[in-house]
Amino acid sequence: MKVWTVAEYSTPGEVFTFEHDTRVSSKYVDDKIYPLFHDQISKFFENKDFGEGVKEIMYFQRCLAKEHHHPITAIYTYSKTIKKIQCVVELHYESALEMEIPEFRNYVVERYLSETAKFSGYKIKDFDHEGYLKELELFFNNQKMKR
Repeated sequence: MKVWTVAEYSTPGEVFTFEHDTRVSSKYVDDKIYPLFHDQISKFFENKDFGEGVKEIMYFQRCLAKEHHHPITAIYTYSKTIKKIQCVVELHYESALEMEIPEFRNYVVERYLSETAKFSGYKIKDFDHEGYLKELELFFNNQKMKR
């Protein structure tokens, strides 16, 4: 299964992605979190199978200041034809600013697990949601990312 993440972070005056080293994004780019969501999670799940119903999960992580925040109409989408779930993981910008890196890591993990748990509402035929969620928890535990 393909599992991957894209992200959108904000600073005063601009919206940016990981490459910008600023107050909140620098916490994301730290040596533990960035590789986790851009290399390791994909490798961990690449040979795993949770049924024919879902072949790809894409997480869209957002951490935007109020002035950059634009509403998203759907937190989750599922395409039956391409067997893909897209999930928005919304991080609270002001809270993230106050967190030290270890606390921020825990917060990100908690948000991913919380949002992933909600996939069960889809009732996707031939998708082992519980098995996927357990493997995601195992992945975070293996990476020493506390919950």
